[in-house]
Amino acid sequence: MKNTAKYLAEQERIAKIAFQLFAETGYSKTPLSVIGKAAGVQKSLLQYYFPKKSKFIELFIQTSFGVIVDHLYNSILEENKEEGAEDELVAVDPFDDDDDDAVSGMQLIEMLYDIAYFEFWYITSCPSTEALRMDVMESYANAQLVVKCVCEWIFDHMSELDDEMKAQLYDTVTYCIGGGFEYACMKLEAKEPVDVGYIVDIAMVTLVTALGLDANFFQIHKDIDKEWLLRTADAVDELTFGS
Repeated sequence: MKNTAKYLAEQERIAKIAFQLFAETGYSKTPLSVIGKAAGVQKSLLQYYFPKKSKFIELFIQTSFGVIVDHLYNSILEENKEEGAEDELVAVDPFDDDDDDAVSGMQLIEMLYDIAYFEFWYITSCPSTEALRMDVMESYANAQLVVKCVCEWIFDHMSELDDEMKAQLYDTVTYCIGGGFEYACMKLEAKEPVDVGYIVDIAMVTLVTALGLDANFFQIHKDIDKEWLLRTADAVDELTFGS
């Protein structure tokens, strides 16, 4: 039965083998037959765990997003412990200036910046993703999956959003991520460096404005700790590639 511990463990084992191959030769150049041979499973069994090849990329996106969120939560918990706050993270309403919950509206905006920066940096600049980055960014379906992960996270933390605002935010995040991917692809094809800060700064101003908040009030630009990026990338690599 799917989603049992045994099923998930085997799916993870196959995924790590697949991504080791992707990291060497690229996603599009690695057929399922090669993955199955390397994993020691027949094609029919491989498709039981991964019905479509795109499922590998879905798992990659979800894994990287989950790791970065966990790292950010742990950082905020440590900060809150130092300030005597409760040892839990709960949904917040950034429109409520009197909200005393564990994650403030300001922290939420800062977390969004960190999430966006890491995701764009990891796929465009991290050495471990070099062989598969264009395969990920050129796919509309992959961009939409990133949008879905980001929006679900936002909605979980903004409990007062109505359906109209959620739809507007979804459109805004789609615009930001789609535009960011297009820009990154253009730069990579021209063999030019991708300015991740430029992408994220523009995206954050757009998103905060869509939330009805004053972009001048919130700290839209942050100086990202490169050591933090590398540590988080190592954690993602460990879960994705097994190394």
